[in-house]
Amino acid sequence: MIGSARTRSLVAALCLGVLGGCSRGNGWNVVVVTFDTTRADHLGCYGDERASTPVVDALASEGFLFENANAGIPITTPSHATIFTGLVPPSHGVRDNGLFVLPQEVETLAERLRRAGYATGAAVGSFPLVAKFGLDQGFDLYDDHVESALEDFRGRKVRTKENIFFDERRAQRVNEAIYPWLEKVAGEPFFLWIHYYDPHQPLQPPPPYDQLFAGDLYAGEIAYADESLGTLFDELRRLGAWDRTLVVFTADHGEGRGEHRERTHSYLLYETTMHVPLIFRLPDGGPGAPPRRITERVHHADIVPTILDLLDLETPPGLDGRSLVSYLKGEGPEAPVHYAETLSPRLSHGWGELRALYAGPWKYIFGPRPELFDLSADPDELDDRVAEEPEVAARMQKALGDYLEARSGGEPQRAAAPDADTRRRLEALGYIQGGTAEEIEIREELHAEGLPPQDRVQRTSEISRIKEMLVRQDSLAARELAQALLEEDPDSPYYLQLLASAEAQLGRFEAAIAVIERGMELGGASRAPGSLLEISRLLVRAGRYEEALVQLERVRELEETVEGLYLLGTVAAELGQRGPAVEGFEGALALDGDHGPSLVGLGVLLAADGRADEARTLFGRAVEADPYYPKAHFNLGVSLLDDGRPEEAARRFERAAALAPDYLNAYHAAGVAYLRMGDRAAAQRMLGELDRRASGSPEGRELRQLLDGEESS
Repeated sequence: MIGSARTRSLVAALCLGVLGGCSRGNGWNVVVVTFDTTRADHLGCYGDERASTPVVDALASEGFLFENANAGIPITTPSHATIFTGLVPPSHGVRDNGLFVLPQEVETLAERLRRAGYATGAAVGSFPLVAKFGLDQGFDLYDDHVESALEDFRGRKVRTKENIFFDERRAQRVNEAIYPWLEKVAGEPFFLWIHYYDPHQPLQPPPPYDQLFAGDLYAGEIAYADESLGTLFDELRRLGAWDRTLVVFTADHGEGRGEHRERTHSYLLYETTMHVPLIFRLPDGGPGAPPRRITERVHHADIVPTILDLLDLETPPGLDGRSLVSYLKGEGPEAPVHYAETLSPRLSHGWGELRALYAGPWKYIFGPRPELFDLSADPDELDDRVAEEPEVAARMQKALGDYLEARSGGEPQRAAAPDADTRRRLEALGYIQGGTAEEIEIREELHAEGLPPQDRVQRTSEISRIKEMLVRQDSLAARELAQALLEEDPDSPYYLQLLASAEAQLGRFEAAIAVIERGMELGGASRAPGSLLEISRLLVRAGRYEEALVQLERVRELEETVEGLYLLGTVAAELGQRGPAVEGFEGALALDGDHGPSLVGLGVLLAADGRADEARTLFGRAVEADPYYPKAHFNLGVSLLDDGRPEEAARRFERAAALAPDYLNAYHAAGVAYLRMGDRAAAQRMLGELDRRASGSPEGRELRQLLDGEESS
């Protein structure tokens, strides 16, 4: 739902005003690049001499760099909603990750450009931007395949990362997803959005960045994303599209990095998370002075009207942002006031909410404990001037209240009730705790109620530390810190969940189950399905399949979810109970017909029954639906090999191995496929990979025997 009458009237104007005849403008391509969680001051072109960001730096040297650009909210989904609608959160209605969906009636840049004749495509890198949250509106292609398999390729365990961080995929895989579309549309005007999630936690840059930046993995993730951006730009050059392409580079928000006691983002409105990079690179011959740096303060909401202006397309009335083209020409009026907010402290923890206004050098943050900063004299926001400048504070508070009043009216907004699987993810991430977010009313007015988030953010920082420890497998330290948090708040289901994760990493499954049961008692009936599902997963990891199956049947009675039904099918199959296994996989697919692991699980059962063609169809669907799931590629390869198609099979096996480099069966199977093709050199290459990764493995011994047998024959 949209939060105000003003927004509803604005949307009507947008929808009606642009339907009648849109020109194609000047025909430039548009590429918008968003790096997730990237502070401006951690890029070379913004002054970080230690940064390794040559691609972004080169972009800045060729274009217009805005030194003082701000996000409207330090949270991924709503920030991108602002970037692509030109509206601030009170106007577009998206206030947090997972709990809100961009309304269909709010027009996006993609919708506007598609109506103007553009091909539109996007590839995103994380779960908060998947299509279900509404940002796919207007895109011909919206590739949101993130890596979300519930098990490793052996089917033996559930990945810990799935429990404590959003699903994601690396930048280069985002590139891979969009290249075929680019190849098709390169000869016509196109709009492309590329989103790299890598700088977001968990900080796990790939080699060599994990070693080159061992002392600062955040910088390593940014450096890797920068390299991936260069690869994308090279592809645009290869396709002959670069010279006529407008590139806009920004980040959805920054990162606390421990400043103001905030390690991550979402809860505070300091410049550590609100100051973002913003660069416009224009094709040759575009309007504007020579490339330069622009000091005026600008906002994410300015991006849409600026792009439309640069393309010579009509800008719809009523946007919260304004075109920056006058600044590109070396002109431009004084910057207007800019708005920012975070309601997440209230929605996820029951604390107070924060709203902010920028005007001239002043920044005013209203909440349970208001703050006032002179950014020209105090860019690090260390000197709160509320007491010293009461008149300025009062004036800013009134201006902020007036700003919200202009966007108020109608019924108060509420969060949307997420589906069961999304709710499970949000609970696991701590997004839903301290109350039910859907029950909280959101009104566009100043609220001073609740605990000051500035005083409570240390808790979220400690939670972040525990998650980092779990990713590093530093299980003892994670357990110790989780226990310390529980000493302060023994009734927190989320702290108990983190402790259970640490216990499970240590192999202490009974202790982990006891902790989860304690959390289930505290959380009440609403948390019972998720808690029982987590217990089931732990029992599977401990090899106690019969007990796990009993728990999974209880989960199904309480609430049917894709994850629960899939796990039920997997456990039943492990126990040789074909009927319940089929029922579990089919039940999961009834809820989500594109669930790759369930497609594979059902396909394996059909193959065992001799229904090879049906199984191969399911494996093909799984590859299409979940292209980063190694087991899908492997099983499709097995099916193709059995069908006498070794060349196609070998490609699938190699892809499985590329996705999971220690997938020994994939190398072995590829070697077998190559031998059937008569390509002994390729089979030898697979044997070399096996010897390099696991010398003396059964897979390697068997492939060597096949090679030796072929040679002797």
